[in-house]
Amino acid sequence: MSPVAVVKKKDAPNLICFDYKRLNKLTVLDPHPKMLHADMFLGVENDRYSSKIKLSKTCWQIPVRQQDIPKTVFVTMDCHHEFLRMPFWMMNLRAIVIHAMRMLVRGMDYVVEYVDDLSVHTPTWEDYVRTPRELFKRLQRANFTERPTKSNIGTRRLSFLVILEREQSAFWTRT
Repeated sequence: MSPVAVVKKKDAPNLICFDYKRLNKLTVLDPHPKMLHADMFLGVENDRYSSKIKLSKTCWQIPVRQQDIPKTVFVTMDCHHEFLRMPFWMMNLRAIVIHAMRMLVRGMDYVVEYVDDLSVHTPTWEDYVRTPRELFKRLQRANFTERPTKSNIGTRRLSFLVILEREQSAFWTRT
């Protein structure tokens, strides 16, 4: 069982923290690698239409496997509780999210995942209309929700990428 602590934050609401140190010591590390930035943008230099879709609280949308629910037990002064969705503070959480995103976009052209960000980039308007439509269907089937305030739909500039065109060649910079 994991203890719970409430941490006061300066300019934000209080934060509830779960101490999974004991469980994390027993957990086998899943070194699921995230995609390298350079690999993310291979082949997008000629694409004209882009979107960035930021998912909302991704880990809380991933169910805990039934047999692992008892491992998420945490204790309060009154009783104990279990998580049915993936809690923060678990050692392999990042790997679980990356794996879920890769499964979500598997087989989709023009979609790149980076942890809980999804980038759609297409060379034609027809592909651009078709690709996000399919992606949103998959997100809905997987019960993932996007965070509209952090997403950019139908743009030529993405917040993590700027394409500077100079004499028909592309230069990549971060913003």
